[in-house]
Amino acid sequence: MASLEIGQMMSEYWSQPAASHKNKDNRISWRKPFNVALKWLRFVETFTPTFWTDKIQVLDKPNYSYNIVVINQNQTKYRYEHYFPHFYKVFIDHLKIDSDHRKVRINSTNALDNLYALHKEYSICVNTQIVDNCPMDDKMTLARNEIQSKKSKGEKIIKGLKLSLNSNRDKRLNMTVELSHDKATVKDYHAELEYIWKKIEEERKKLTETPTSASVNAIDPIINLIITMVFYFVNLMPVSGSGPEIAYSTMIGLFLGLGRETTGSLPKGRELFLEALIHPDPDKFRSLVRSWLTVKYSRSVHNLIATDSTRVTDMFSTYRHIMEALLYDVEEVCK
Repeated sequence: MASLEIGQMMSEYWSQPAASHKNKDNRISWRKPFNVALKWLRFVETFTPTFWTDKIQVLDKPNYSYNIVVINQNQTKYRYEHYFPHFYKVFIDHLKIDSDHRKVRINSTNALDNLYALHKEYSICVNTQIVDNCPMDDKMTLARNEIQSKKSKGEKIIKGLKLSLNSNRDKRLNMTVELSHDKATVKDYHAELEYIWKKIEEERKKLTETPTSASVNAIDPIINLIITMVFYFVNLMPVSGSGPEIAYSTMIGLFLGLGRETTGSLPKGRELFLEALIHPDPDKFRSLVRSWLTVKYSRSVHNLIATDSTRVTDMFSTYRHIMEALLYDVEEVCK
């Protein structure tokens, strides 16, 4: 429903004359479609409060971060095992390691041993009060991915995910993926998102007909820009929870706004948001997504987003209506 509401909203917006968008009150920013997805996710994930974390008043709080535990006390999570070689490479590249560690081929069976060996050799003492003989409990190995700026055509680098390794005396390893950005980095990501959104608007203005009626070649640049925008959103991760779900729902919704449906699926063991986090180049991420998902014109989608179609905002005009729909017992109907 989130994607459909976004699709209807953007179809109506993109079908308006470009002149009407000169009025600031009529403009839609990059944040608005994501905000629609966030609204719906708040009702689905009621046990986890979801809110924007990239606002200035939130950034003043010292402990804001988005964390994913990949290894916990030597216990790995299956859904992340495909990405161990990529995480290992982030450490190798960030620490500028040219030793035999770089030659190691990481897989799910040897990841723990090799990550621990890396941690043991390249860890630093995080307890500033300890001068000598720092115990393993107080040591940590840190690395950051670096993201290329689309706005500066790759000349500027933006901080990406942070990886941390730590262990105890029993050699029990922990690894965490963290997205924690300072104000300057957040501003960099905002600039990228605003730049991409502006490019989407520019491509829309080039169309000689409405997006839902435009040719494949005319729409293709907009589809590429939408995927690129999702790349920067994920690396910023400006929400407190359900960020990957919000990003994917918004991407599909924006495709719907163009009158396009999405088919295909991700290969087993792959995660769209992790692909965005491990790739420094947004173009490589975009190519990967397009190799997995097919975006094509659909008459049924066109009917769903047409101006005379039933609007999601009319059907679910209050939070109560949304909750009733989400809590409806479908199994009773299907019996």
